[in-house]
Amino acid sequence: MPGKASWPKGSWQSVAFLLGSSIALTFRTELTANFIGLIFILASGAFLVYASLTQPGMGKVHERRVRYRVFASILLTLSVLLFASIATAIHVLEAREIRAVQAKRLATREQLAVFLGEGRALMEKPIEATNQYPMEEPPRVEANAWTEKVRSYLRKNMDESAVGRFDNPPHVNLTPIYPHVAHNAVYQSAQDRVEQLRLFIAELKD
Repeated sequence: MPGKASWPKGSWQSVAFLLGSSIALTFRTELTANFIGLIFILASGAFLVYASLTQPGMGKVHERRVRYRVFASILLTLSVLLFASIATAIHVLEAREIRAVQAKRLATREQLAVFLGEGRALMEKPIEATNQYPMEEPPRVEANAWTEKVRSYLRKNMDESAVGRFDNPPHVNLTPIYPHVAHNAVYQSAQDRVEQLRLFIAELKD
């Protein structure tokens, strides 16, 4: 009477190794390569189970109990791989979302630095205007255009609270360009808003 088929020594360890490798693979690769790897590991696991149960001297796989063992083993392997795939998808999506947020913060910080440079250049214009003879008008049009450009960017890429802070920046003490009140007003407005941009840039570095 032929003996019952049983698991050869070391077969469970081999299956455990395959499962461990599959989980490790899911957390070290991107999604596309991961699914290809999972299919390969699943096929390898099924082949290992079949080969283990049909070694010489153990008889062919024809008994119902053996078939159940093969089916249960494959089902267990598939369940673990499915769980690993879901975990990987979540992990990859979260990582991509974090990278996207970081990239957006970097791009915003760089653009604000450009605006900050423009604001500092604008601050020089009223001083230059007062040094001319006859004295030139303060650069109100240029200052208003710059302010609106920055305001529009903040509204689109940050939020309304950032726009509110830009419109009500912290006051920076300065040596007034008296008695040229109009020129001084443009200078003060640009300087205060430049300081607010500096604060935005510092906050985006966190």
